[in-house]
Formats: sequence, structure tokens, C-alpha cells
Amino acid sequence: MGIKEFKILFDNPVKTYSPGETISGRVILDLDSVKKCRGIKVKVSGKALTRWARLYAYGTRNVQGREKYLSSIFYIAGGKSVEINLNSGEHIFPFEYVLPTNLPTSYELKLLNDQAHIRYIVKAIIDWPWKSDNEIEAAFTVISKYDLNADPFALCSFQEQIFEERTKTFGIFSSSPPLTASLSLPFRGYVPGQIIPVSCNVNNQSGIEINDIKLRMKMYATFSSTPFRSIKKIVSKTIVKERMEKIERDFLSFNHEIIVPPIPPSNIGTTCNIISIAYTIELEVEVNKVLSINLKVSAPIVIGTIPLANCLSFANSLSIKISPVYEKSTFVVEQLTEENDTEHTMSLFAPKYPVYSFTAFQEDK
Repeated sequence: MGIKEFKILFDNPVKTYSPGETISGRVILDLDSVKKCRGIKVKVSGKALTRWARLYAYGTRNVQGREKYLSSIFYIAGGKSVEINLNSGEHIFPFEYVLPTNLPTSYELKLLNDQAHIRYIVKAIIDWPWKSDNEIEAAFTVISKYDLNADPFALCSFQEQIFEERTKTFGIFSSSPPLTASLSLPFRGYVPGQIIPVSCNVNNQSGIEINDIKLRMKMYATFSSTPFRSIKKIVSKTIVKERMEKIERDFLSFNHEIIVPPIPPSNIGTTCNIISIAYTIELEVEVNKVLSINLKVSAPIVIGTIPLANCLSFANSLSIKISPVYEKSTFVVEQLTEENDTEHTMSLFAPKYPVYSFTAFQEDK
């Protein structure tokens, strides 16, 4: 007994911050009797981790990379060389910390034995003089701004529509007529909540039967080990998947809208040396032929935190009001277990990313 409640509350209920902002909150401690301790400490940390299994001639072993962005510990009550008495009842200890200006966006991904994260933690510690410390922690999200209007790759599509096409023939000694697939997008840069309008065409002159057509939005993540002895692995994650029915005719043209879910921006790799990500829209034509590879068409896109100003003209002729909110990541919601954690420091967490609502409204007259 002794501790009735021990928790961390952020002043920002969304618990989402930009690099350079001040995080602030309160450590709540409720005691059922008088206690003596050195004090209450707060530790703010931020780090990246990659870990995956790699196959070698003698078997498999785990490869991992680490990168630290911040680690600061300070007393918010008492001190290392003093002792204080805490009366029974509730105690509130405010804290503040100014984040560095060059932090990468929070990120969580786990695929079987492959995992990576960029994670920020506030830990509160009761520093007892004669026994093990009590600890509690809470994670928060950092979002590094990515303005698509400042990225020429995102902007370039306003000169001409994005168009990707691939052709495939079949046969060993003589080639069949071609199977051709293409997809087009109005531009490359999008934000969560925005609709990606995709136009697809499939022209099958090959005579080979098509089983189905799949349209996907995918994320490709590159994990690295330490920069001094870098080993890399690329993993992929399907974010959105649409499947067409079996195709009976030689030519098919269709339009489809993909809504971008809450996902991290593409600029993670600019401030993180061991994790980078890229997004694509992919069209796959599955053929009914043994030992034949399906036809795939891919168009790279970028995901930002601030939408393209000119993209609003693609929505409709009305003025557009954009109101961002923060929603939990579509990838991972899991129980966090940090290294050296005790049983008191686990919590449920998922990063939150800005999601925009594109709502049309008439101008006030």
C-alpha cells in the first residue's frame, strides 16, 4: 500500500507536439499515508529503434539500429541530496520541457519479426532513498511539419498529370500481343483525409485470361542498422487494398477514389538516419497463366502534413474549408514495453497524425 494513484497528465489532451514546442503537464501522486523520499523526477526521452531477423549461412540473427534524439532528467520536487516528506492525499507536480527543433515524426511499425519505431516518452519517477524507485510513463507524438507546397516533387504534377504505364507479353519462343496497364493521378502530394482519384486502364490483347485486378496504396520502409556499419532491409505494408471482380472483356477503364488514412509523412528520413519511408499507388493485373509474373504498375506519391494549395481546385469550384484533427495511426496500437521498464510503466499508445476534412462551403456574401 502507500500509493493510491500515480499518473502523468499532459496539458495538451491530444498529446501531439511539433519540434521546438514546449510540452507541459502534471504528475499526479495520491498517497494513503505520509511518505519520505528524495523527490520526484521527470525523464523526457526520444529515440529510434530498428530490429529485424537476417538470414546468414549459419542461421539467423537479429540486426538492430538505434538513434537517440533527446534524453533529459530533472527533479520537479526535492532533489538528489535532500529528503522531503509527502503528506497523505493528492499531490500535483507541474513540469515543462522544450523539445529540440530537429526531431523526426513519431513512427510505429511491426511486421512479424520486423519492427521499427521513433518514440517519445515522459517518465515520472519517485526517488526513494531506501528502496527501488516507482516509475510511470506516458508516450506523446511529435509531428515534424512537411509542407507539400515546398516540395517540387509534389508540385510537379500541376504541369501535367501523373501517368504510369507498363506492358507485358507472354510466350517462350514467340511473344503474344501485349497486355498493357496504366494508372494516372492528378498530382503526387496528399495529406491524410484527402481523396486520391486514380484512373486505371487495362488493355488485354494477349489472349491470356485475367483473374482479377488489385489497386493498392503501399508504404515501403527502409530499416538501417548503425550508421558506421549499415545493414539495410526494405519492408512493405499495404495500407489500402481494393479488388476488382474477374475481368471478362479485353479493355477495362475505371476510376477509383482512395482515402488517405492516418499515416506518417514521407519526410521521416530527413531527420532520422535509420528509418525512411516512401509511398506508392500500385495497380496489379493478375493473369491466369502458370509460371507467369503478374503485371504491376506503380506511381510514387508523397504524404505531407500541409496540403497543396492548388490541389483544392481539383475538389470543386466552391471555396474549401480545411480543418485538421489528430487521429490514431492506422498501423500500430499496442502495449509499449520500453527497455528496463518495470511492471508499472506499460501503457497503450499509438501515434496521432493530422487528418484533414475537406468540406465545401459557400463564401459569405
